[in-house]
Amino acid sequence: MNALPTIEQKDIQFLDRQVTAVMVQDENGRENVYIPLRPLVEGMGLNWSSQYKRIKKNPVLNDVCISVSLSETEIGRGKGARKVLAIPISKLNGFLFGINANRVRSEIRPLIVAYQEKCYQVLFSAFNGTESMRRFYTAIGHDDGWIAARLEKHRYSNDLSDVWLINGVPIEHHEELESLINKGAFGLTTEEHKKHKNLPSDANLRDNMTRRELIFSMLGDEAAIALSENENPVGLEDNTKIAKAAGKIAGEQIDSFEQKVGGKVLSDQNHLAKQKKLKG
Repeated sequence: MNALPTIEQKDIQFLDRQVTAVMVQDENGRENVYIPLRPLVEGMGLNWSSQYKRIKKNPVLNDVCISVSLSETEIGRGKGARKVLAIPISKLNGFLFGINANRVRSEIRPLIVAYQEKCYQVLFSAFNGTESMRRFYTAIGHDDGWIAARLEKHRYSNDLSDVWLINGVPIEHHEELESLINKGAFGLTTEEHKKHKNLPSDANLRDNMTRRELIFSMLGDEAAIALSENENPVGLEDNTKIAKAAGKIAGEQIDSFEQKVGGKVLSDQNHLAKQKKLKG
């Protein structure tokens, strides 16, 4: 696979070691932060070959990992390696929580737990991920109000994903739960919502929501987080019930808003035109 060029590379101090992170730009002009996996894995004292096999077996992790180019540095088993497998920072917790700390060597167990608890936040903060998103959305013409709502939605989605991981829901089921919340809120699954907006299946629905849609979508996320705190669901079945209940709460608030304010929250607007303008 072709390696995406690096815009910025940082070695971030975490505990008594360094974790490498890079910012790359995809074909759509969007900046994303990726974490090279082998240095991360070996820095935790784990076997790279075993973890690589785990990634390849996981359809979600395998699909999102890409090759990135690094500057001259000590990587893995050699010096000056430039092309490495990396995972987007948004999926890092999914990878880390997939490591069973109870099955690793006792001497590295506290380190694994520390990575699971804090590594994502340290790396995310170091790159100010929301600032790169803000620059991108400003560049394609979004107003400040929409951008603020989109960044908050990003935060809520990450918080909810963390809750699901803690509740024992594998990352490959998170989109399924998100779709259930969307169905309860807007009456449409994620894919149906995309079709309503005339979007391709691989488009990011959140990037094409209106400000009102983003706000009520966040309400659904917050309801799912709050219900999880109250009910302590475990596993996919319990969290499916929570997602449906959270979506219903958001849907009821949408109905109330529409009755009192007028108009529809659900919109067929999309922002493909702005993205095409950026490419042009």
